[in-house]
Amino acid sequence: MACLCLRSCRLSGRPTWRAMESLCTLIHVLDSDPAFEATRDLHATFGQVFHDPDAMEEALWVIHNMLAEKAPSAFDEFAQQRGMQVAELACWHGARNSELLSRFRHTR
Repeated sequence: MACLCLRSCRLSGRPTWRAMESLCTLIHVLDSDPAFEATRDLHATFGQVFHDPDAMEEALWVIHNMLAEKAPSAFDEFAQQRGMQVAELACWHGARNSELLSRFRHTR
């Protein structure tokens, strides 16, 4: 599943989506199917002529919750297994996701 997400991120070519490939990699490393589906839904929403803000917000919340639920020790474990800076990726994407969520009027 993650390969399809990465492929669609690469094909989009938009500067806004350069970070999406990194997010897809992070979600793949953290092995979160709900966050993967949310990322795919978010990408599909941006591909529509008229964006659905409710769908965008819901997808961002799923990703936000996935990142928030992971213990810091889990990031260290994944980093050792995969040789990646998982904690740094999670912090950056968490901050970016929170910034995007703050722009929605229905913020929880």
